Amino acid sequence: MNYINQFRGLPRQVYCICLARMIIGIGSMIFMFFSLLMTRILGFTEFQAGLGFLLMAVSSVGGAIVGGKLADHFGRKRIYMICIVLTSVLYALTSTVAGTRSMIPFIYLSSIIGSASYPILSAMVADSAPEEQRTECFSLLYLAQNLGFAFGPSIGGLLFYHHMDLLFLLQAAIFLAGGLFLQFTTTDVYALGVGKEFGIAPQTVDVTRPGRTLRENTFRMLFDRKPLFAFIFSLIFLTMCYQMIGFMLPLQMSDAFGMQDGSRYAGLIWTTNALCVVVGTPVIIGYTKKRHQLRTTALATVLYCVGFGFYAFVNTLPLFYVAVVIWTVGEIMISTGAGVFIAANAPATHRARFQSLYDMARSLGRGFGPPIFGLMLYKLSYQQAWLVDSLVCLIIGACLYAVYRWDAAAKRG
Repeated sequence: MNYINQFRGLPRQVYCICLARMIIGIGSMIFMFFSLLMTRILGFTEFQAGLGFLLMAVSSVGGAIVGGKLADHFGRKRIYMICIVLTSVLYALTSTVAGTRSMIPFIYLSSIIGSASYPILSAMVADSAPEEQRTECFSLLYLAQNLGFAFGPSIGGLLFYHHMDLLFLLQAAIFLAGGLFLQFTTTDVYALGVGKEFGIAPQTVDVTRPGRTLRENTFRMLFDRKPLFAFIFSLIFLTMCYQMIGFMLPLQMSDAFGMQDGSRYAGLIWTTNALCVVVGTPVIIGYTKKRHQLRTTALATVLYCVGFGFYAFVNTLPLFYVAVVIWTVGEIMISTGAGVFIAANAPATHRARFQSLYDMARSLGRGFGPPIFGLMLYKLSYQQAWLVDSLVCLIIGACLYAVYRWDAAAKRG
């Protein structure tokens, strides 16, 4: 029971934010099938679909950065609600042209605006969580997100092939419900930019870096924090490797089991992943909260290497799901400590912007991975591409561990 009890006694606001994140996670249905949508439904090649991923990622990076900056200046909830309402409207409009190439502009616009909202919830958790409970609070946010993903992709897999219009209408309704829940159950405790409303003056000094003001560029502040810079930079490449689950695996399963069964089985991959997160997160945070994030991430890359490499050799359906357990443990190790690590290195007045760097890195990885591996698939088999994917993970892990050792030696003097 201890692994459940650790989530008791957290601020009520954190529970509400996490529940809102779970609702929105349920609404994230279509993007797990983006490669199938682009290739099997809309008729693009794998490389063109990869370029589609890249364009979406680049635009999402801009959305995340702008969303974080606006939230730091104008308050969290008002920016979040604007993003959610606009995204819901775009999903509803997409349903009217679902299954045709006319849906593409709506998908991209909804992705950009939706990306602007993601770092805001993380910043709200950082604002609301006591420092000694941040690991548990961010782990619960991650757990809630995956509880939503346990249902969303499965529903999407059932509706994707025959009822795509209904799928987008359902996404719109669920997103709006999650936003309204957050609006009526939480308080925006953030002060900067709305100081008069709360009677709190904004800080002018970076308390995490004595002697520095908060007027510096966010990227310059990130570069000054070398361990955090290494972590954010590595996430770009790790996400490139991880994105192959969403890009290459549905194609592989579609070729192996047929279009209709392949989309359903691919949806169940994400359901299995989410259920593993639900079961594993409370146990694994006991390990991650006591160790440096770079060391933990380096170990996680080994699990990525093994889990992704598994797909180079599997030929029966159950083995596809065995690999999920392996790489999901690595995912948990990275994700549960990421928000805490970033919050610990971010000034209070830049939390949303620093959290947006995490989303920016992941968006870049999601974008650059598919076109690179899409090109590789012209020359390589699925087996060879998965082996390359695994090797890259291992190299990243070695680099991160080297940075960890360097940082530890520097702190010892």
